[in-house]
Amino acid sequence: MAGKFFSRDAIIDTRRNLDRMNAIQKRQGPVPYHTHLITCSCPDPICGAYPRVDDTRSLPTAQQAAQTLLAHRNRRKARLKRFNKARLARMHAEAATPPAHT
Repeated sequence: MAGKFFSRDAIIDTRRNLDRMNAIQKRQGPVPYHTHLITCSCPDPICGAYPRVDDTRSLPTAQQAAQTLLAHRNRRKARLKRFNKARLARMHAEAATPPAHT
């Protein structure tokens, strides 16, 4: 989607800036933070985006990320099972009722 708004050079510069910011962040300390790309919203296709470190929340550890992923997966599967059970019940109810004659 960025290709519609940025030129190829702007996309490359943006990616390099993000990689540079992540490398600086790794060298500075043991606590990694989220990095966001902010565009200036100007109509110039050459102008890219610049990275900003969000130091209000740190990245989760590998164990926390695995627990979050597992919880999300279980919620998604439970929602899908509820949907399938409800759909199956509707299909059985429709099959049990005789068709209306008009």
